[in-house]
Amino acid sequence: MSDEVFNNIIPYIHLDEKRKDHWDVICDMLDFEYEYEDKSVEEMKELKNWYINLESTSSNLVWFREFAGMKIAIAAHNEYSECRDCSNIDTIESCTELYHWLESEARLMSLASAVIDENSAEEFIANPNTDLVETALKITSEGAEILSNYEGDLEFDELRELPDTAAESLSKHRGTLIFREIKKLSDNAAKSLSKHQGGLGFVELRELSDSALESLSKIEDELGLNGLTELTGTAAKFLSNHKHLLGLLGLTKISDEAAEFLSKHQAGIMLNGLTEITHTAAESLSNIKGDLHLNGLFELPDTTAKSLSKHQGNLFLDGLTELSDSAAKSLSGHKVGVSLDGIIHLSEPVVKSLSPILEEGWLSLCGLTELSDTAAEYLSKTSSNHCLYLDDSINISDQAAESISKSKFEINEQNPKEWIESL
Repeated sequence: MSDEVFNNIIPYIHLDEKRKDHWDVICDMLDFEYEYEDKSVEEMKELKNWYINLESTSSNLVWFREFAGMKIAIAAHNEYSECRDCSNIDTIESCTELYHWLESEARLMSLASAVIDENSAEEFIANPNTDLVETALKITSEGAEILSNYEGDLEFDELRELPDTAAESLSKHRGTLIFREIKKLSDNAAKSLSKHQGGLGFVELRELSDSALESLSKIEDELGLNGLTELTGTAAKFLSNHKHLLGLLGLTKISDEAAEFLSKHQAGIMLNGLTEITHTAAESLSNIKGDLHLNGLFELPDTTAKSLSKHQGNLFLDGLTELSDSAAKSLSGHKVGVSLDGIIHLSEPVVKSLSPILEEGWLSLCGLTELSDTAAEYLSKTSSNHCLYLDDSINISDQAAESISKSKFEINEQNPKEWIESL
């Protein structure tokens, strides 16, 4: 018996009265004498009644999926399967005229559903599980007005443009707004969105005027401008007035001037796209009040480490894969949390140098694959009630486990002895 599996796929659409009639018209035009000898006109027409109810009555050999905005029915069977649904799907797929018409209608429906208008927005409010917001390419002001009443986050994955009127309406929404494909934003739209009460994020937004930046900096919540690849001093000056977490993940470099302005920012900043920073920029960024994310740095010169140690917020350096003893000694003066999750091996002297961080804050070393007996002993001697974060699969000897179980700090927010016993 053959194990070969056959797949048949057809578009699946709603058949209103007009489409039912067109189905029959297509069947009347088919050449049954030569191409469809085993089917009659009436049998092909009758298939539409089966097709209409397929989703609610289909066998376990038929699945439904959304692809490029179109719903499709998929049948998987072998040559010995006795499956009426599979046989009918195969018949429709083989009927070129009928299949192409269904495909054409499905594409038209897909394009129509790509616009958030008044009707589709109301349907979304009634049934938020649909992918309308994620797949929409355009939005009308009426649709935006209705969506503004939605109680939850809205993520627009495909929306290409945001009209001023739509931005004004969405500014009334309470919750996070994410726009993944918007590349341009007018000054008026930015001014409207500045009044939004919730997080605001743009993934691909690359062009913003100084006026738009000034407006967006006033938003009273998290702001993500991760499409920006450059930041002028003027732009940085405006953004320094923003009072919540700021995401600038698209920046791969930053001038000393821009860093100086950003140093006045009173909340956290995410700069994970930076692969290197000057000593002057590091000195400025250390003055930021709040978390500082620099996970794109691959190297940490001693002078940079010394500057960053002055930072009075959580410091994330997860892009580092190694750390010198001198850089570790500089970081040991940091007074809050430090994350070094990208490092898989640390020498014992480096661990000893880093251990004082636990006196004042938490330390995350979740990338470590092994903790030596000596390193564990260094850490265990720290007088701290803060927290050390390690991967639960870390290789640790009985002696190291014994040492670290006596620590005063927590491990992964657990009592150290309990954490050891859980391994």
